Amino acid sequence: MIALGVATLLAQAAVAQLPYRNPALSVDRRVRDLISRMTVEEKSWQLFMIPGGRDDRAQDYSHGIFGLQNRSASDARSDAQLQNWLQHYFVDSTRLGIPIIPSRSQ
Repeated sequence: MIALGVATLLAQAAVAQLPYRNPALSVDRRVRDLISRMTVEEKSWQLFMIPGGRDDRAQDYSHGIFGLQNRSASDARSDAQLQNWLQHYFVDSTRLGIPIIPSRSQ
């Protein structure tokens, strides 16, 4: 159990050191690095904003996506929590950790 925790921390540290995640580097260098790491599929998914959410099991969002149009929650707090949860998923659980642009649909 401890070994798994250590392995996870080491993997997170390695990702944090990637050039595209280094805010001290120029935007040009970061973008070039990120694009060089992306697969064709990941690049194509960055072109789409689709309706859906993480509860839609028919969709595989592990490759990332440009944005999701989510139904609004019943109140502003719940809506903010949903958007925050979705953003954390894409930043923390996809291969490259690219944030999404969330949008609300009615």
